[in-house]
Amino acid sequence: MFAVRKGFVPLSRERPRSLEAFRTEYMRLTQGLGFSRRDLARFFFKLVRYLMTCSARREKEYVGMSLFTFFGADQRGFYSEPFVEAIRAAPQALVAMDAERCDARTQGNVYLQLLLDQVLGGQYTDSVLAGPTSHAWLIPWRKHLEENLGVEFHRGELLSIASRDDKLEVLVRTPRKQLPGANYHVVALDAVAAERVTRWWDSSETSGVPHHGVPRELRGFTSYITIELPAGLERYEIAVTYKEPEFPQLADDKLRSLLRRIQFAEDDASLELRERSAFRSVAYSTGHMVEEPEGVPELRIHFWFDRKVGPLEVQILERVLRRWGHPAEDVRLTSEHAQPFPGAVRVRTPRLPERRYGDSTDDRLQTFTGIQYYFDQDFKLVRGHVYFPDTEWGLSAVSQSQFWVGSHFDGFEKKVRGVLSVDIGNCRRRSSFTGKSLMESSPVEIEREVWRQIKDSLRTTRGLAAPVTNLPLPEPRYCHLDSNLVFAGRALRANRTPFLINNIGDWESRPRCTPWVPGRSKLDDRERTGGTGLWQAPHGGYRVHEDSVVFCGSYMRTFTRMNTMEAANESARHAVNAILDHMASTQRSRNASTPRSDAPEQVPITGDYCDIWDIEEHELEDLAFFKRVDEMLFHAGKPHIADILQFDKLADVAHPEPSPGQSLLAALGATIQKDWGADANDLAGSLNGLMEIVRASKDLAGSLSGTQPDLQKLLSSLGVGKIGFGKQGP
Repeated sequence: MFAVRKGFVPLSRERPRSLEAFRTEYMRLTQGLGFSRRDLARFFFKLVRYLMTCSARREKEYVGMSLFTFFGADQRGFYSEPFVEAIRAAPQALVAMDAERCDARTQGNVYLQLLLDQVLGGQYTDSVLAGPTSHAWLIPWRKHLEENLGVEFHRGELLSIASRDDKLEVLVRTPRKQLPGANYHVVALDAVAAERVTRWWDSSETSGVPHHGVPRELRGFTSYITIELPAGLERYEIAVTYKEPEFPQLADDKLRSLLRRIQFAEDDASLELRERSAFRSVAYSTGHMVEEPEGVPELRIHFWFDRKVGPLEVQILERVLRRWGHPAEDVRLTSEHAQPFPGAVRVRTPRLPERRYGDSTDDRLQTFTGIQYYFDQDFKLVRGHVYFPDTEWGLSAVSQSQFWVGSHFDGFEKKVRGVLSVDIGNCRRRSSFTGKSLMESSPVEIEREVWRQIKDSLRTTRGLAAPVTNLPLPEPRYCHLDSNLVFAGRALRANRTPFLINNIGDWESRPRCTPWVPGRSKLDDRERTGGTGLWQAPHGGYRVHEDSVVFCGSYMRTFTRMNTMEAANESARHAVNAILDHMASTQRSRNASTPRSDAPEQVPITGDYCDIWDIEEHELEDLAFFKRVDEMLFHAGKPHIADILQFDKLADVAHPEPSPGQSLLAALGATIQKDWGADANDLAGSLNGLMEIVRASKDLAGSLSGTQPDLQKLLSSLGVGKIGFGKQGP
């Protein structure tokens, strides 16, 4: 359901099975939402182009562009303004993604999965549970694990997990004195927690061997942020130079870690630097090797400041370097006034405590939050999800309790009978009413402003929207704002559970694990990732660290590609499959788990693996042939088949301006010949009904003149008798 200025525009989740159903949806899109026929045609052909694109091309080209660019919405005049706004706003309401910042492959897959519901039928991708999450899912699942599978749960807090000198150290705070032993450790955390607990995974620093794997790849993943420095910025510079570094990457890592210690003030000397204004706004370049005239290699890293730094700052920094194990004879610092940046520069810098998740659209971690309103009556806004595209905070909602089986409000003493769950997708945009964004508001202000925006979006009617002027909206009795939001005074200070998104080109920054579908062929050697203390099956999949640790979570690479519970579930399946492969391939694990010492080694058959679905392999079968053709073209270095055939121009051929009547008939004819389950008589009746609507439509009545022969020819080809037209024409 769309709630537009101002009213409801219901969009069916059912597959259209008659011309009447198709006509209804078509009119809702054009008149209800204000989209032009050319908008829909161009959008449709772009989606078909995406469906015809092989996964290799999507990975190579579409992760480097936004969906906004892919759809052509960045071209002036390509779509109408309402349609451009819909393309821009929809990803934000769905998953807090910026249409102009997030990559096209991630957003394109989301669009397709929702769209294919209506094309293919069957199960919906946006279903809801039959009760509150704990009652409908978590509690029954835990009961099943404990009672039927013998799983034991031990409460505790993972403080750190590290590998030192080939020995795994797991530090857990628990009420019990000792936890039971384990053959494997599955670290299932969000990205922020995973980076925090692995920050001391320092086998590389003690052994001198560069360590790869998830702990290494997570360094800076959430604790650093990429920012854009404007052109012409006056900058001051401190250059830190290592002489003859044995391990350049390790030296680079140490300097980055040092800078973070300084900015987070982890000791007295760091605090002294931190308190000096120059060190409150800093960025740095990636370390690079340089050759001095005498041929001695050096690693040089530049730190840029937007405030002046002088000899005192350099002396303090030198003192900190020595304290943290950087001898003065190995490190040289120079300070100078550098030239202003000639253009905008993107640099990576530590995330300061005052920098909140989502302050910048460049941040891979955003604030995507929500609020629940409770009512003293059974409140059903619509039967399904409702999207408020005209709200400034990108709101969407669902009246969940109408889908619940049984009563789940018994503990509220009959004071609660309905609940409305609201997602807030845009936390940076300021409200025109309060002048504040969500991040600048207090909890009470957020509660009132979200409810005000919902009511304002439902106040009046437009187009085909259902009238809601007199809709009796009850006032909520209670509300519950996301408890992971931390406020200081009258503004948001922090978010304990940020939302990970895929900005353009950022997929490569994720840990380099390889999602694998059981039954696929082995990986190419170039695709495998290895290193000291790492094991990976020949066919790919997640890696096992130190023969016992597997990482999983929605921040890992999955086919889902989203920071959702579906991605977390898929990642857990990959982790289990990696453990199964590792157990089958290592003598130590086999002897520990096999009763007979002489039992032969046996690799698990596919049926033993957790099921994995690559969603790009479950799209329209009708276009699978074109995906295979595009794959051959891609590997041959050729352009997309749609470019060769000039496929995108078909939208303008199908809907030439200004002849909307012919365009509508072309769309209807294609729908009829596709045969969506309607017989000839049904189609004839639907067309008669369509003619009545056309007569009443001011913008179509004149444009359909002269189309009777074409319409009659279309019907004759379907075996339908003549339809009589009045003297006024169709």
